[in-house]
Amino acid sequence: MEILSDAHPGRVWTGRTELVPKQVVTRGTRSIGELLCSVFNDPPDLLPNATVDVHIRIGEGANALVIPRGAVYADNSNNRFVFRVEAIISISA
Repeated sequence: MEILSDAHPGRVWTGRTELVPKQVVTRGTRSIGELLCSVFNDPPDLLPNATVDVHIRIGEGANALVIPRGAVYADNSNNRFVFRVEAIISISA
């Protein structure tokens, strides 16, 4: 886990997840899962209750294909898929 703060540009704190959420709740248009984590804050520059950006890595794979979330579509059964272009055909008028 990496924690970044606008108050300290270029500084990155690390941490680890202690307790994962048992459920995800909807708040407005967002799905929220609250978790408990420990942050290694030495020297203690990061203040309690500060607004931060947190990056949590849940998996890692060599040569993994990464696509934007907006490129993933879902059908009525909530199956997720992406379109792949296999060939581009030019048609002249």
